[in-house]
Amino acid sequence: MPKVREVREYELGLFYDQSLPAQWVGHVLDPRPGEVIVDMNAAPGGKTSHIIQLSNGKAIVHAFDRSEGKVRELIETLSRLGMDGLYRVEVRDTRYLNIDRPDLVNSVDKVLIDPPCTDMGVRPRLFDVKTMETVKSTAEYQRQFIKVAWRLLRPGGILIYSTCTIPPLENEDNMAYAESLGFEIVDISIPNASGGLTDRYRKSVVRFYPHVHDTPGFFIAKLRKLY
Repeated sequence: MPKVREVREYELGLFYDQSLPAQWVGHVLDPRPGEVIVDMNAAPGGKTSHIIQLSNGKAIVHAFDRSEGKVRELIETLSRLGMDGLYRVEVRDTRYLNIDRPDLVNSVDKVLIDPPCTDMGVRPRLFDVKTMETVKSTAEYQRQFIKVAWRLLRPGGILIYSTCTIPPLENEDNMAYAESLGFEIVDISIPNASGGLTDRYRKSVVRFYPHVHDTPGFFIAKLRKLY
C-alpha cells in the first residue's frame, strides 16, 4: 500500500493525517467565527488547520513557531489545504509573545498550547531514554507558555493545553500551576477516553493511553481565565 502522504488526494489538499486525540483538540477548543485565536506552538499545522476548518475560515487565527524552517512547513501545509489568506503566521518564541506582540495582551479569546514535551505517548517507538531531570526541566519550560497565555487572554478567555506525553509533571501538575495564575479548569468529557490521574482532575481533564485506547498517549485540558 502507498503511504498516505503519497496519494493524489493528499497532494490535492483533501485531507490531513492526524491522530484521534489530536483531532479532539480542535473540537474542545470549539473555534467560532470572529474569535481571536492564538496557536502558540503551531508547526507543523495539523491543529491550526483544524481550527481554521472548524470556524469555516472565519476566526482570526494567529499561528506562531520559533523555528523559521517549521514556519515554512506550516505555511506549506496550510497552503496545500487551500487556506491561504485565512491565517496570520509569524516566527516567534511565544514565551515572549506578550512583549513582542503587546497588541494581543488581554485581547485574545482562545489560546492553544501544544508545547514541546517528552513525547512519551508517541508510537511506534522501539527505543527511548528519558530521565526525571528531563521531565522536570520540560515541565518548567511548558509553564512559560502557560504564563504568557494568561497575559494574552481576555478575562473569561479559554486556554486549551495538550501534550502527547504521559508524566503528570507535564500535565496535571502544570494544570495546578495554571490555577495558581488565575485559571480555572473547565470540565471536558470525550467518549471512551480516561480521566485525570489525580482525584482533583479525575473528571475534568482527558487522557488517552496506547495500551488502553489504541491511540498515541495524549493529555487534553480546558481552562478559563478568571480575571
